[in-house]
Amino acid sequence: MPLAVLESESQLIRHTLFGSEAVYRVLERAGGIVTTEVVSAPGLAAGMRVRLLADAVERMERADSRHSPFVRSHGFLSPAAA
Repeated sequence: MPLAVLESESQLIRHTLFGSEAVYRVLERAGGIVTTEVVSAPGLAAGMRVRLLADAVERMERADSRHSPFVRSHGFLSPAAA
């Protein structure tokens, strides 16, 4: 099953829920599990490795700050994660 959000490793993904935001760097995918590194997340230390289900990652927003300081999210521009 191809996952558009996982086209390249070292890609940043963003998950927003209940007014808080987590940003992860994709490191690798093995089957249905994606290994990520925490960039910033409430309650988690930066650099911590987290394994996420590929289905959950597929629903997360891509947060690629290399091209623009802003990322389009649901029709709105928001600051990109550093």
